[in-house]
Amino acid sequence: MMLRLQSFRELLHAIVSKDFSGNRFGRISVLQFSHNDKGNIYWVCKCDCGIVKLIRGSHLKSGSVVSCGCFNAERAANQLRKHGLSKTPTWNIWASMMQRCYDPNHKAYRIYGKRGITVCERWKDYSNFLSDMGERPLNLSIDRIDNNGNYELTNCRWITQKEQCRNTRKNVRLTVQGITKCLKEWSEIAGISPMTIKYRMKCGMRPSEAIFSQLRGRGHRNQIPIDVCLG
Repeated sequence: MMLRLQSFRELLHAIVSKDFSGNRFGRISVLQFSHNDKGNIYWVCKCDCGIVKLIRGSHLKSGSVVSCGCFNAERAANQLRKHGLSKTPTWNIWASMMQRCYDPNHKAYRIYGKRGITVCERWKDYSNFLSDMGERPLNLSIDRIDNNGNYELTNCRWITQKEQCRNTRKNVRLTVQGITKCLKEWSEIAGISPMTIKYRMKCGMRPSEAIFSQLRGRGHRNQIPIDVCLG
């Protein structure tokens, strides 16, 4: 009964509010009312490219959403043709960044754009991105310091592929004496395998003990001074 009442209230709210059904906003066609979330009305919308998604009514009305994301991807492609920079490594990195965040057809969109990762407004213009980050140094790629953060100057840097692999969400990160590193880095410092560290922690050892204890004979272990290992 409560569910029916809630649905009725949501529908009534949509009727009292402006009905966007059948309207177009940029490339977006509004199909029908979806739901009310704490006073925010959501509509089922279809982009001209075929993508169907839920969009908040206030975003449609303000013009902040004009497509499913394909518009920004196309704008990037148009800039590429306009500036003739498609062969430069820095341009290719910028274009790939834009596609990951805004092109639903890109293979990596699922773990970037769909997860809410965006590019700051300033960097949607390639010339601004180039001005802030400079040309890509040889053999380096762009990396977000906070993997849950967006692409913006305060959260991006140029790093090696090896360093980037260590900054993924899947990596296990351990903190010892206030220093945080991924499991692979600690294993290289201590000279033992990542699997050994994982096994020790599974058996109840603290991170510092699991990393810096060297086994000497059955049932015995000797603690290596952490300061020595960290140099």
